[in-house]
Amino acid sequence: MKRNVKIILSFFILFVFFSGCGSSGITAPSKETPPTGLINAAVTRVVDGDTIHVTVGGQKGKVRLIGVDTPEIAGPATGAQPFGREAYEYTKTQLYGKRVYLETDLGLHDRHGRLLAYVWLEKPTAPNDQEIRAKMFNARLLYEGYAQLMTVPPNVKYAYFFKQYQAEARLHNRGLWKLSNTESVYADKILPGGGDPANPKNGCVSCKGCRR
Repeated sequence: MKRNVKIILSFFILFVFFSGCGSSGITAPSKETPPTGLINAAVTRVVDGDTIHVTVGGQKGKVRLIGVDTPEIAGPATGAQPFGREAYEYTKTQLYGKRVYLETDLGLHDRHGRLLAYVWLEKPTAPNDQEIRAKMFNARLLYEGYAQLMTVPPNVKYAYFFKQYQAEARLHNRGLWKLSNTESVYADKILPGGGDPANPKNGCVSCKGCRR
């Protein structure tokens, strides 16, 4: 019986992971309960600072990190942006060839079918500040200054923490925040529900310019 339950759960996770699809307040979390339904994945390619390719159970998929937006390394609309190469190299160094744990939020996919996820380097036990800083890669991109905050409801589970991490990076002039024009180029992005970073006509202020 237990074996059957595990098989059913495994198929459910794969279904969620590979089935593409198309306003919530940002407040401090009231409970510190471990995330459930984590997807164990192997990172096989790094596209740029916030997009990776993974395999899960032998199946391939693309993942867009939730809550962060790194500068572009290339694109028809933006071209290469300042600190884009550094963000790409950092993500590649930290994730390529590694096994990670993917956590989803309320919105599962973007319009290009990429899974939207928080990437944990180790299994979390509680969503508190110490745990998120130590184990979640999305958070590292923000507090190390490789990314700016991009909040797209309904995926706001960790937005309260993310906002603090970006403020910390700004305060200490880390990464892209030490650039002279950072304040004007990289403003906070809070997009309406359904906003898509790859399509400015769909409620987004940042053009990724490609589907990757």
